[in-house]
Amino acid sequence: MPLKPTRLPAEEERFEVRFIMREGEEEVDCFVDESAIEDLDGGEDDALVERFGRHRALFEAIASWLHDEGEIPRVELHHVVQFRER
Repeated sequence: MPLKPTRLPAEEERFEVRFIMREGEEEVDCFVDESAIEDLDGGEDDALVERFGRHRALFEAIASWLHDEGEIPRVELHHVVQFRER
């Protein structure tokens, strides 16, 4: 079952951003590694969570794809590359 986006705010943690998606009524913690954010929005001086926000829809799509594949929805740089090649 694909994960559904929420409007809950993302939170910056050590070298990653945590955000919440839903599977039915259940909340699912999802994560994006700093390197994946840097790849899409590198060189900016804004906070990591702000840079994540500019690409949130893409990261949500990748997290849902990973979840559907039975993986933990932790987006890393190589996942962004794989998703682009699909």
